[in-house]
Amino acid sequence: MAQLRAYVVLDRMEMETEAVYGVLPRVRMVFKNCGATPSRKGRMRYGFDVFGAPEDVPGVDGLQARSLPDLAPGQESFDEFVLDRQDWAKWKEPMKSGALALYAYGRIEYETAFEDGGHSTNFRLLFSSVGRQFPDGRFFACPDGNDSD
Repeated sequence: MAQLRAYVVLDRMEMETEAVYGVLPRVRMVFKNCGATPSRKGRMRYGFDVFGAPEDVPGVDGLQARSLPDLAPGQESFDEFVLDRQDWAKWKEPMKSGALALYAYGRIEYETAFEDGGHSTNFRLLFSSVGRQFPDGRFFACPDGNDSD
């Protein structure tokens, strides 16, 4: 049975498809409070990098952090940014060939309205050309690395 509290998740993540064809990619991350109470004091630690397999993705310690706004139940918020030019230059060809895949990974930390010590949601998403050829710019959840307390 679910607790009466906030549950903040990375609801979806997209990358502009034209980024694949030479323009620097713009990534949009959409966060949502799926719980029944407000979330407060949110922070997200995240990273982007290319790896050969999901098990190669490192933990979240030392990753850059961003603040998240307080979210009412059902409310969404988004963060949008452009990937680093040098990173994209070295990632693009191995991704096109299928040798490597782009992973977005991190942790969302937040408090509930009840100040119960805080909660977290871990995420690991994959953006790969293998079998998809970048059809619509969506990231897909990996089988492991996605959980919430």
